[in-house]
Amino acid sequence: MSNVYFAADLHLGHKNICNYREQFETAAQHDAYIVDSVLSVAGKRNILWLLGDCFFTEESLSALREFKSAFMQVNFVIGNHDGDNAVRQENLRKIFVDNLCDKVYSLVKYKGFWLSHAPIHPEELRGSKNIHGHCHNVVISDTENYYCVSMEQIGYKPINFNDIWK
Repeated sequence: MSNVYFAADLHLGHKNICNYREQFETAAQHDAYIVDSVLSVAGKRNILWLLGDCFFTEESLSALREFKSAFMQVNFVIGNHDGDNAVRQENLRKIFVDNLCDKVYSLVKYKGFWLSHAPIHPEELRGSKNIHGHCHNVVISDTENYYCVSMEQIGYKPINFNDIWK
């Protein structure tokens, strides 16, 4: 049986990440910890959904190659930082062209949930719930309809879909 995991806002290769995630002394330490954390839930039958803002440099895409070989499937939802400069636009091209992810979306529905990077407007939920990233430390008060999988909110470890479903 496969398990499905979600994570967002890995921020691998983000040179100033330690200004925001102060528990890490260096960006390299941060990146190694995040990669190890993601790989800790890997399995040849497991599926990984990454909900944006994951890879800030071309070098950080090496983690995606590791994820691709460790999981049955890796799907990517584009975040607001994934194409906002030339380096990251090139990363997106590589993700598409080099097949570093199985599927790439801007917004997609999965088992009754909207999957997005940023939370979608309440009027657009249309009877569904929203699994998203982007908020980091901000908790949306409507916990019935919104579930944030930013690394800060899931203890820096991808969360199993079954735990979200509960």
